[in-house]
Parts: sequence; structure tokens; C-alpha cells
Amino acid sequence: MTDTDRDIADIKATLARLEPMLAKLMDGQAAMNERLARLEGRIEGQGQWLQSMDQRFTALMHPYEPRKPAAE
Repeated sequence: MTDTDRDIADIKATLARLEPMLAKLMDGQAAMNERLARLEGRIEGQGQWLQSMDQRFTALMHPYEPRKPAAE
């Protein structure tokens, strides 16, 4: 067996050991992406709720805005 053949065998063995780790990382990434998508949905919902509350507050406070005196 030549040095090149040994190097290739070592590389293949290393890749075989790394493959399960890579699969585990990819599964973790997929789970993280799902959680991130749910979180983005919640944030969007909260943003819409906050905008609605802002509109309601503005509508409620509108009658209490001080009126400017008429120019004489």
C-alpha cells in the first residue's frame, strides 16, 4: 500500500466518522429552522396586535387633543 492509498483510506475513514455528526447537526438545524419559523409567526402576530393597540389608543385620545385657539 502506498502513501497515497493510506492517505485516501485515512480520509475515507475520517469522512465515515464525521458523517453521523453531520447528520445530527443537519437534524438540529432543521429543528432550529422550524422553531425560528414559529417564532417569526409569533413576532408578526405581536406586531399586528401592537399596531392595533396603537390605533385604538390614538382613536381614544383623539377627542382629548387640546384645540388651538382661533386666530384673531
